[in-house]
Amino acid sequence: MTSFWSDPFSIENFRHSAAKFADKVIRDMASAGIAYGQHYSKVDHICYRVGSLESYEFWKAKLSPFSKVLSEAMVNGRPITTLQLNEPIAVSESLAINLLELPAPKSSTHYNEGFEHIECVIQESLKEFQGRFSAIDFKTNNIDAILNADISCRFGDGVVKFHNQCLSEIIQFEKF
Repeated sequence: MTSFWSDPFSIENFRHSAAKFADKVIRDMASAGIAYGQHYSKVDHICYRVGSLESYEFWKAKLSPFSKVLSEAMVNGRPITTLQLNEPIAVSESLAINLLELPAPKSSTHYNEGFEHIECVIQESLKEFQGRFSAIDFKTNNIDAILNADISCRFGDGVVKFHNQCLSEIIQFEKF
């Protein structure tokens, strides 16, 4: 299994790496004019990508003592697990992330292992948000999705997806 992570696993090191990744992406967003607290109200979750099903199972097992599974669902032919962390990832004094998304790779796609994106909740419509930041090249493939619509863009080494609903709300909706 290929991983940027070195054994033995340490949840403290994992949280530190996650916080460092999220902080860098948030600073890059702020440099582009999208500021936390002003343009988005919450960093809903962080995504850790894996390169194989073996790695997916490895990370689920490593993270399970430190989290609760909110959902494990098949999405586009592969499992995605959403974990609620027992202790949130402290990005700053005012920002913590308590959900981690762990998607297995699509069979036809290669992913580098590591933190890939954060997802933020915004209050205005996705189209209004996109219009306000028209200088940013947003991907809009999912802007009209019925459930969990989003727009996304790359900031430095990370991707940010913007939504109008928290992932935990979407999971609760899908369960019923």
